[in-house]
Amino acid sequence: MLGIDFGTSNTAATLRWPDGRVRAVLFDGAPLLPSAVCVEGDAILVGHDALQAARANPAGAELHPKQRIDDGTVLLSGTEYPVTDLIGAVLRRVLQEATRTAGQPPARLVLAHPASWGAHRRETLLAAATAAGAPRCDLVVEPVAAAGHFVGAAADRLPVGARALIYDLGAGTFDASVVRRRTGGFEVLATEGLTGAGGLDIDAAIVAHLTAVYGGRDGGLWRRVVEPASDADRRLNRQMWDDVRLAKESLSRRTSARITLPLLDDDALLGREQLDALARPLLERTVTACRAALAAAGLSPADLASVFLVGGASRYPLVSTVLHQALGSTPTATEQPELAVAEGAVQPVAEPAGSVPGGLSAPSGGRPGRGFRVSRRITALTAGLAVVAIAAGMALAMRPDRDDRTAGSPQAGGNTVAPSTSASTAAAASVTPTPSAQAATGIDECLLGRWQEVSYSYPGLDFYGTSVNLSLAGKGSYQNFLPDGTAWTDYRNGMTKSGKVGGKTYQVIHKGTLFYTYQAVNDTLVFAPKSATGTTTWRVGGTVRASAPLTQDTGGGASGDYTCVGDVLRFVDDNYAQVFKRVGPAQSRPR
Repeated sequence: MLGIDFGTSNTAATLRWPDGRVRAVLFDGAPLLPSAVCVEGDAILVGHDALQAARANPAGAELHPKQRIDDGTVLLSGTEYPVTDLIGAVLRRVLQEATRTAGQPPARLVLAHPASWGAHRRETLLAAATAAGAPRCDLVVEPVAAAGHFVGAAADRLPVGARALIYDLGAGTFDASVVRRRTGGFEVLATEGLTGAGGLDIDAAIVAHLTAVYGGRDGGLWRRVVEPASDADRRLNRQMWDDVRLAKESLSRRTSARITLPLLDDDALLGREQLDALARPLLERTVTACRAALAAAGLSPADLASVFLVGGASRYPLVSTVLHQALGSTPTATEQPELAVAEGAVQPVAEPAGSVPGGLSAPSGGRPGRGFRVSRRITALTAGLAVVAIAAGMALAMRPDRDDRTAGSPQAGGNTVAPSTSASTAAAASVTPTPSAQAATGIDECLLGRWQEVSYSYPGLDFYGTSVNLSLAGKGSYQNFLPDGTAWTDYRNGMTKSGKVGGKTYQVIHKGTLFYTYQAVNDTLVFAPKSATGTTTWRVGGTVRASAPLTQDTGGGASGDYTCVGDVLRFVDDNYAQVFKRVGPAQSRPR
């Protein structure tokens, strides 16, 4: 059996023999394979080969293909490549090394994925495994795999019936998951996830700090580094980000480090205290997610048997400090937290008999009405980080810190985990119940009709490192709620949200259509996105900084509080508020 943890920056894999022996798969003598890919002729290079080739051909490289899983295709050296081919190239390299190590191809593959991933992303991952020539392939959620690893490493801390918090801080994402051990496996009680909250985002905070200090020097040379327009500048950009990452990692062991500043002929001194100050806001967000996961499971920190650290970014000393301060207990770490998920994926305890595939079960505990949620923030880092476009109907029209429910039914009633699936099933098979099949109930007649957005307010949006108060500029979107539980958002004439800071105008522009289902549960609207067409564009000072498809993981969802009185509809949550006025009957979905 082969277990794979396909990560944002690195991929890890573990082999398990029938006699129980477990061994990490080595890549060029190391247990981690860079997840980077780079095209060279007709070949897609992977790992260190890709990193080497990327120096000569930066336009042909994608260093973090996991972050592109929603994009469908990726443009490399002027050619569009299906994202399944890029991910599949990484998985194929893992399969090749595993076959060489074991002397024969693995009979079975178990792929780990974030608990917050919906059906679309899981199916994309399975399609990539199929493209890689994988044998029978099953999926397991990362917290279940991580818990399986820690049972082997610290069984005395997690007896049957005990609850644990899995704190998984990777390069590009964060997940806080509450699990309960039961005989033969685990059940996930609750998960809270964040994208734009990982090691890469700490790197981005350092780059923003360097830009604030050095950005105005030498006639804009630094701008060439952080916003590269040529291959030569992209190489400098890559060098700068590599130096930032190495300095960050060294500050886990040292009190200061120097970062070379390309083109400026200078070095920047970064101290541990400075890095702590830059990283703390992000880590505080992860603590908030941990508390939310505990609340969703109906638990307090005192109910936890252990807090387990997973993911390479969890090595940073401040992580343990903020968790100890917030939860009152010292987290448990392993020598190589990057390998915990891959090692746990092949443990029998990660696949309990009698549950749905992948070691998941329908939780019996937790607070009713709470599902899995994943917070997303819109981040557009011109220095090579992926752009995440968030748009899913009224609740997802412009949300950098959106809480999205991604697993289980949009109906209230427990934290049901969506079952995982196998590549042996048809590719078009649905992994979770389709929202439309569940939308016959929970329809608020007041919602039915066509609504025009007349007011939008999002104070303090993090926009390229600048806090911007966004509001509606011009006409807003149109929302159409139909009596069958389906709905769609009309951006066909375009919609702009805008704010001004320091004389610069910051804009987010949506154009296209979004389709989803909805359900009214008490005073909450629950959405389940289905599909989208169009684009989202980010502008600063009239210049386009990024553009991405108007899309949303079709297995995901969102929710928020609403009031509908007469011809006025208000939708609010912790971060933003919208007001709509009724303008007529709902228009049918465009073809």
